[in-house]
Amino acid sequence: RPQVLAMLSLQYEAYCACTAVVTSTEDGSVALARTLDWEFPELKALNIDVRVHRGGRLLYVATTWAGYIGMLTAQRPGRYAAAVNFRERHGAQTPGGGLSGQPLLPVGLAVRLALERCSTYTEFVQDVATIPVMAPFYCMVASATWEGAQITRDENGELSRRQLGDDITHLIQANMDHWDDDESRDTQESLVRCRVATKMLQAAMARGYATEAELWGLLWKHPIYEKDYTLYCTVMHPSSGTYRSMCDPPEGMEIGDQQQQQ
Repeated sequence: RPQVLAMLSLQYEAYCACTAVVTSTEDGSVALARTLDWEFPELKALNIDVRVHRGGRLLYVATTWAGYIGMLTAQRPGRYAAAVNFRERHGAQTPGGGLSGQPLLPVGLAVRLALERCSTYTEFVQDVATIPVMAPFYCMVASATWEGAQITRDENGELSRRQLGDDITHLIQANMDHWDDDESRDTQESLVRCRVATKMLQAAMARGYATEAELWGLLWKHPIYEKDYTLYCTVMHPSSGTYRSMCDPPEGMEIGDQQQQQ
């Protein structure tokens, strides 16, 4: 029904919990790994991978849901990869339009439009940082070289940007601002998930890069992975173009307090 599809396309603006990591890999490029959690487990049955073509050429690949018009996890092979995380609203919502007077777009649709019109990492980061949207969000972006960005947004524009550099070897984002460590505001175990991710990356950062197996191990670790809420996990390598999403961990995988049974 049209009403159901419309509600699905606006669900991100209501609630969505996620964890995302950008880190260097063995080949000298970067990877983006993410989980997407939602208190709507019925969506798992609608998980799909899509390949979007234009003019007979592959434009981008993405993991989404049947009927959802936006994109929250996607990669333009050889260019960049992106993952959107939910951010809680601080203060009143902007009525009508953004500061520029432009209409506010659903976050997923704004990201989809950016994917379709931005051919480079730099263009995409700038677009996602500035387009007026209906809700605040975080966006993690990895390039096909050694660039990575952690963007914090409200409806009107960018509030903060962290980037990979000499003193920043990896980026981790859950559902709190990266500068906020107040436990009383941590309604979604964001600080806990970030601490777990940091601990699991210690050996990789000491080595200088993370392996594919280490990234998947991080994604399947409780509470980054929540059996009843995680809809899918994805690892993206924009440099090589490899892209993989999984709904559930492999049988016997250690996920924290218990093993995954199938």
